[in-house]
Amino acid sequence: MTLFDLDPAGATEGYLRLREDGREEDRARLDEMYGRASAYLDANFRDQFVRATNDRFFELRLADALMNHGFELEIAAAGRPDFATRLPDGRRLWLEAVGLSWGRPDNPDRAPALREGFQAAPIRQALLRMTSALKEKRDRFRDYLEAGVVGAEDVCVIAMSSGGLYPHVEGVGLPRIVSAVLPFGDERVTIDRATGEVVEIRHERRDALPKANGSPVPTTAFETPEEYGQISAVLQDTAHLGTWRGDLQPKRWVTVDNPTARVPPPDELFGWGARYRAAMVNGVLELTSSEADDA
Repeated sequence: MTLFDLDPAGATEGYLRLREDGREEDRARLDEMYGRASAYLDANFRDQFVRATNDRFFELRLADALMNHGFELEIAAAGRPDFATRLPDGRRLWLEAVGLSWGRPDNPDRAPALREGFQAAPIRQALLRMTSALKEKRDRFRDYLEAGVVGAEDVCVIAMSSGGLYPHVEGVGLPRIVSAVLPFGDERVTIDRATGEVVEIRHERRDALPKANGSPVPTTAFETPEEYGQISAVLQDTAHLGTWRGDLQPKRWVTVDNPTARVPPPDELFGWGARYRAAMVNGVLELTSSEADDA
């Protein structure tokens, strides 16, 4: 069973590169992953892998990560979230996957073209893509709830890949997905001039980002239970197809808990990558992070 014997007409640049000489190891690893996960993926996965390679690559990585960490996935089915499984305590866990892209060429909030020399990272534009995808999948989960597919006590996770934003997949410091769902804005670092040591790192509060047309887009999803209370957490993958070399690269995964979720995520959720939790402490929103053992 292979993903690489299909008609390349209309194929993405990423798919064509995978078929080149020198990428045999990548092809073999992806075929192995697909062989394990095919029953849990859409029936048209192979065809879509040719034409929406970044998105399908992410779904493959997500399925592989879940299975490698003991989740028993249910057979794929239409009319429900992308992945269905259960937590160790028996509760249903649903994951709805989405791959980010820069959108149409005429999108005024696309990242500017790269040029020689230094230029500012398109953080605002990347965060806007994340908030847009988050809202889209929030609405999808609402539809599933209204249809009775997802239960009110189920754990619902939006899984998001920023690989399609390459080369602006991720930056340094706080993961961007944190700032897309919680109001952690620009980083401010205080340094002791005498010793050169970092005294404090804090983030300015940022409740919204402006679009190119000036309209504000909230970055407070996880502070608004009336809007996002159904979402227990968001899981982000920052791997890109062009730099992936066959391993899961667990440090590329980030989970952000929703502190205002109606169904909070369990203490033990995903056993890989970094996890961020926010809580109000004396009226101040504070953030803590932890790394999984295999990260």
